[in-house]
Amino acid sequence: MRVLTQPGPVILIALTSDLDCRMDLVEGTTASEVFFESPWSKIPTDIAHEIAGHNANDINTLRSMCLVSTAMRSLAIEHLFSTINLASPDDVSQWLSMLSRTPNLNTIVKKIRLSSQANRPRTDDSWSGVPPITTPMIPSIPSVRVFEYDGELRTLDASMAMVHLPLFPNLTELRICRMSFGDSGQILSALLSTYPQIKVLAFSRVSFNQLGQDDPQEFISFALPSLETLEVTEGSGDVEDEVLVEVIKSSRPTAIKSLNCDVFRWEHRCSLVAMNNLLLFASASLTHLTLNPSFLQDDEQVLSDLPTFPALQSLTIRFTLNGSAERTLDTLRAVNLTTLIIRLAYSSSNDARNRNRFHTSLRLWSNSSQVGSILKNFPALRRVGLQLSFSRTSVVHFRRGLRRRMERQLYGVLETIGLGKGIQLLPIEWVDDRYQLVLYHQGNGKAPWKWREEEPEPETEASSEDESQGSDSEYSDLSSGSYMSE
Repeated sequence: MRVLTQPGPVILIALTSDLDCRMDLVEGTTASEVFFESPWSKIPTDIAHEIAGHNANDINTLRSMCLVSTAMRSLAIEHLFSTINLASPDDVSQWLSMLSRTPNLNTIVKKIRLSSQANRPRTDDSWSGVPPITTPMIPSIPSVRVFEYDGELRTLDASMAMVHLPLFPNLTELRICRMSFGDSGQILSALLSTYPQIKVLAFSRVSFNQLGQDDPQEFISFALPSLETLEVTEGSGDVEDEVLVEVIKSSRPTAIKSLNCDVFRWEHRCSLVAMNNLLLFASASLTHLTLNPSFLQDDEQVLSDLPTFPALQSLTIRFTLNGSAERTLDTLRAVNLTTLIIRLAYSSSNDARNRNRFHTSLRLWSNSSQVGSILKNFPALRRVGLQLSFSRTSVVHFRRGLRRRMERQLYGVLETIGLGKGIQLLPIEWVDDRYQLVLYHQGNGKAPWKWREEEPEPETEASSEDESQGSDSEYSDLSSGSYMSE
């Protein structure tokens, strides 16, 4: 930890932890004592909030704002510490040290993530070397609304979650990822029963070690009446997925409005029985559905058994080359659907492979006869959008001109098959391989993360050249190799 000193505030900058090198300004004096009369101090409060919010994901800018004035420091700190990630005992120690100097930080945190040391240098200070935890490592944080528990390296166990959940009495969103429970559902049931006010519940690759020993209906005695959003995005196995769905159903949510059943990787798709049961269970109240119909490949007979979705207004569906999305749209009954988002995912780290798949998608769509079925099944449809997902290592995220040429190709195909007639085409969304929206730099058009180290970073395209550099045909020619070198 490095200490910077100057007249006025003392600034402590954390350099070693996943707290993102954020600042802790302790016992600060007024900005005028150090910076004289800063013009920023005269900015109206609402505009200052807008500025801080606009830079919420830019740690360096927020750190600089802390040095401008007392008022700007307070606004910046709200965003600097709105989310904290505790990925090792060192992180816990540093957070406790910060709280001892600045107790009001405990009222700022809105989201806390307890994880293993994923994507960090391996050290001896990992959770695997920590004895079983029976008391909380941190004090209560009533301001927390979102708790994410990620047991990626299998060094975190469910007991840690059970110990820490009571620290967040006002929790409204719970996310459990890559977690193995030591029973057939009792611990998960006890964990969920702590928060009947939960509105958002997300599971990804949740497994159980003692399947078949208990009937979920026998030991589940809790309810989640406020649950509105449910995500089951990756499975762990047929039986485990079915147990998870039974736990959810037995919690008796009365009005799930949003359901996300997509997957990030094909091998982690959820079981057919589990997904079919989940759709049947939630169909009556759903207004938003995100679906990867790849699980239907296991038994396409289930298509004829899909329920009616009378309240569904928005559908995001992932298109693959096997045609399962088209067949799903041909049988789905949702007369009130107004918005259709088509998700195209190219998650390979090989740009040449992604290029070939993109061209194959264009050819298949150009010859598609499904548009008539889409319009027939969804008489209220008014908007169609596209969402393109690429790996973070893809050149697409670093070539603004390339993205614009791809967009022209896609819009052209949509108009060719008739989706541009009487339908509003929404702006194309670019997301990473976890379906997180990418906010490209306004100046150079590049993604906010670093380019892969083994290759030189693509040159910045001047905005005036974005449209003129290259051509549509240059990208549509499979043999040109323009995807990599244009």
